[in-house]
Amino acid sequence: MLDGKVEVQNFGQVASQKATIRVEYKKDGKAVLSTSGTVPELKPYEKTNLKFPVKNVFEGEVEYDLAVTIFSGKTVLSTLNLAKRKVAFE
Repeated sequence: MLDGKVEVQNFGQVASQKATIRVEYKKDGKAVLSTSGTVPELKPYEKTNLKFPVKNVFEGEVEYDLAVTIFSGKTVLSTLNLAKRKVAFE
């Protein structure tokens, strides 16, 4: 397992509620879950760095289409699509 890191920020003027984050990548045209976790409640303009275990499925020097989605229950709050990104290993 690898450690994945992502920074999450609350850009709103009110506190956010606890949420779920999912990181997926495309393989053969289908979304594959790489990792997921919990985003804590954040005060207005607060940010936090999250660390998650990630399945070691990535190959160095290969570009991946990644999607980072934040949910509250079944409601999608935010989605960030990162096309053709190389996954950095530390």
